[in-house]
Amino acid sequence: MAQVAKRDTPSDPADLTFARFQSALHGDGRYPSGAVFIDAEASFAQSALLRNIREGRPAVVVYPDGLERIVEPSTPESPSWALNLARALRSKLSRPQ
Repeated sequence: MAQVAKRDTPSDPADLTFARFQSALHGDGRYPSGAVFIDAEASFAQSALLRNIREGRPAVVVYPDGLERIVEPSTPESPSWALNLARALRSKLSRPQ
């Protein structure tokens, strides 16, 4: 469901998120097509993640230290859809070690 990638030196999370977005625009193939990039420190991060999962769009959550999580939601028809949503939200609130 979620992939963890890359750590950079600590930086402004909005700048890191925008840099990842630009990387995707320039053809970095590690990001799913149509992914939405979310700054993990933004006040709206949780609602943005939930909305994108509900709408079936992948999301890339970028943390201040450069860690990123790629969340690719299941379809609502999948029996694990609700479980995947709960895990994605839990992972947003607790950073991986």
